[in-house]
Amino acid sequence: MKKRHFSGVAVALALFGSASGALAGNIDTKIFNGESAAPGEFPFYVGIITNDQAEIQPNSHICGGALVNERWFVTAAHCVDKMAADRYEALIGLEQYWPKTVYKQSLNFEKVVIHPDYDHRGQNDIALIKLAGSVDSGTFAKLDGIDDHIKLPVGTPLTAIGFGQTHNSMTSVTLLKTQSAILEDHFCTDKPEGYPDTNFNPANNLCTGNPNDVSQGTTGKGDSGGPVMFLNDRGDYIVSGLVSRSLWLSAGQTTRVAYHAGWIKNVIQSDEQPGKAPVAKISATSDILSSQLWTTLGGATSTSPAGISPRLFNYKWKVLTHATRVQLSHTEGVSTRIRLTRPAESDFTVKVQLTVTDPQGYENVTVHTLKAVK
Repeated sequence: MKKRHFSGVAVALALFGSASGALAGNIDTKIFNGESAAPGEFPFYVGIITNDQAEIQPNSHICGGALVNERWFVTAAHCVDKMAADRYEALIGLEQYWPKTVYKQSLNFEKVVIHPDYDHRGQNDIALIKLAGSVDSGTFAKLDGIDDHIKLPVGTPLTAIGFGQTHNSMTSVTLLKTQSAILEDHFCTDKPEGYPDTNFNPANNLCTGNPNDVSQGTTGKGDSGGPVMFLNDRGDYIVSGLVSRSLWLSAGQTTRVAYHAGWIKNVIQSDEQPGKAPVAKISATSDILSSQLWTTLGGATSTSPAGISPRLFNYKWKVLTHATRVQLSHTEGVSTRIRLTRPAESDFTVKVQLTVTDPQGYENVTVHTLKAVK
């Protein structure tokens, strides 16, 4: 187990920030009323921190995740969709931040794969991170829909882990676990009159929260992406959900892992079999964005090692950064167009992801960077 000092100011800002909830948009979340996890109890837990090059919250804890094999871990898409992969770091087996950071291994990100249908409002809020090296640990999270198949009726007990508030409203500096449960869906769909729809979909979301008092919540700011788990009769924790965001009455909209099991397997298998997966490529008529002219992005130059025609590929486009400041003409098809929604008031970059899937289910992603100039 490694120990190191972490930036005190940055940790204070990251861990002691506000945990206030919002009806349809608070997607940063914290463990409430938890108890300390035992040393080594969750070796597959991953803490996501930013480095000193990060444009947003440098040197800070931002999210959690779950290690699924030697090179990959899973987290929430909104945790890693705002900056380049080289701005993040993964702390494997993270257990403590203060007075020293205690973890097993630190690794940089090699690449980030955002689910192509992530909508920035809680749907398909999931991402896979490939690490820059192999982990030393041989203990990985077991995933619902892959390693086990869990039925989750209302009342099913769950365990959420992360760094967050204790009974005295102080923020923990050690990994906490807390009891949660599957709630009735109406706790995640009910809203006051005049408020926007919560965008909860029971097909790919779980409604989770405090089984005794929904208003008390179980997760809050800082624990997004962390695992929400079911303890099976063999004593194994099965990751059934990922913390996504808080809704009305502090119920949690949790990403349903089993729904995304096929996508998780396809991404990892495609990466491990480069001779079979298509090679995604993006062409652009210009790398400079305008509010008056469309820039055309094309994926027709993508190729297949198996000789499959690019005409048979499925193409999905997604804006990863500054999504509210640009407009895509469409999100599927071999090409799309993009432009600014209004003239740029300052320079910024926009990253667009293309996911290419062949008829055999192998897929690959690539990201293209565009510039908006004042």
